[in-house]
Order: sequence, then structure tokens, then C-alpha cells
Amino acid sequence: MLYGLEETEKVTEMALDFSRRTGEAKELIKIKEAGTNLLTCDAPCVILAWSPDDALNPVADPALALTIVEMQLNKAALGTCWGGYLGQIARADRELSAYLGIPEGANLRCALMVGYAKGESYPNQPRDPAPTFSGRNKAYKKSADLGQPIFIFKRKLLPRRK
Repeated sequence: MLYGLEETEKVTEMALDFSRRTGEAKELIKIKEAGTNLLTCDAPCVILAWSPDDALNPVADPALALTIVEMQLNKAALGTCWGGYLGQIARADRELSAYLGIPEGANLRCALMVGYAKGESYPNQPRDPAPTFSGRNKAYKKSADLGQPIFIFKRKLLPRRK
């Protein structure tokens, strides 16, 4: 997993350097210069799924696993995007694969970018980390300003998670 913008930006630059040297997916260079990062979509987190080349289902198993992860992330109101270009370049560039922690004899099969989508409203995104609570510390009421049920935790108002 790549975690943090600094890490995802480093991987983007490594992939673009490979593209400049080899001509692999050269359209990425122009698109990045125009302000769009198709490699990691400027996401703060990228989940990677790799498998050995000699696995029984080397492509399907990681894809199915990340599909389940994607559904859970979407349920938690996080945006996701599949990273086909990152996989393409990592399969071609052994240096990038090694940096990503993919061993010899294996390949990156899927990459899933994760974050809050730009311009989206996330009413259920907590302002502070949610405190731990027991059933007796919880009260329930309707909030007129949020237009949805909320829970009150130790005098903090947090929107109800879906």
C-alpha cells in the first residue's frame, strides 16, 4: 500500500521517468503536464494487489479481492478509482516493481486509488475522530440543521454514518 501524498507522488514521478525513457504510455506525460495525474489521481492512498506469475489465477484473484475492498470503501463514503496505468508501467519497469515491494516472479495486477473525491460533499465525514462509547453514553435525536438523525457522544455532535 502507498500511503500519503508524498509516497504516491514519488511513485508517479518514477513511472513518468520510465515513460520518458522508454516511450511506454507516453500519453501520460502530456496529460500530467496538462494537470491531470492518471497514474495515482493525486490520491492519498493506493492499495496494491500483486500475485506470483505461476499462481492458479494470477489476475482474477487479486482483482476479486480488490473489488471486495472497493465495495467496503465505497460503503464508507470513500471514493475509489482503478489504476490501470500504474499496473501497466509497474509490470514493464522492474525498478518500480521492486520499490512497490513486488518480488521477482510476481507482477502488480491491480491498483486501487482511495480518497475523498474533489468537489464532493461528505456529510458523514467526521470532523474529529469518533470517540469510543458504550450504549449508556449514547443519546439519539433529530438534527434540524443536518436534516438527518445524529448521535450525541459526550457532548460532540457527529453525523450518523450510513
